[in-house]
Amino acid sequence: MSGILLSYPRCGNSWLRFCVEAISKKPTSPNNTYIQEMRNFIRIDSQESVLEKAHTLFEFGIDGLTYKQNKTVYHNTKLILLLRNYKECIMRQNNNYEDSILPKQKRFNYMENIIEFETWPKENGLVVYYEDLIVNPKTVLKQCIDFLKLNGDGIDEFIDKHDHYKQKSIEVYDKLMGSSSKGKDLSFHSDKKSKEFLKQWDNKIKEKHLDMFNKYLIRYEEK
Repeated sequence: MSGILLSYPRCGNSWLRFCVEAISKKPTSPNNTYIQEMRNFIRIDSQESVLEKAHTLFEFGIDGLTYKQNKTVYHNTKLILLLRNYKECIMRQNNNYEDSILPKQKRFNYMENIIEFETWPKENGLVVYYEDLIVNPKTVLKQCIDFLKLNGDGIDEFIDKHDHYKQKSIEVYDKLMGSSSKGKDLSFHSDKKSKEFLKQWDNKIKEKHLDMFNKYLIRYEEK
């Protein structure tokens, strides 16, 4: 079973998958139009997927075995939890947020992913922050490649071309899904809101998940 890349939508899952593919020259899955188009700029030398995308483990399945049916089997799999500022990605994913504090998330749930990650064996789990991936790509990508036990010889070549790949990614993403920030702002959506409004988001999560907030999300708390 390949590794799993778990994230809430709009957290950079496809970009991290592409980075792993470009460095390791191995595919991730499932195929989508973004990944297929981005592969025009790199070389893939294998057909065996090394990383499976998931937005929730409860809709996830490998070889007919669902996570809910046998969590123990899945716990032997490498799991990368990709987190992004919840105020940014939830606002982007849910269009009707203008007057809502943490709008009801219909299909995917941000905190659910963290809750399930907490049950994972520590040696098989890695937390990656989207903001770190953007600001310090070499360090974060080396960490991911080493964690997945992939060949990282291509990382320096990738970093040399990083800005080129990033621009191509923005162009492809904008064409397929529409990019609001064009990759220029890590807090494009939440910056439109007042500090008071955003603090209410923090408080609502802390009310239910204080321990996990302090462990995983404290960096996103409004000052």
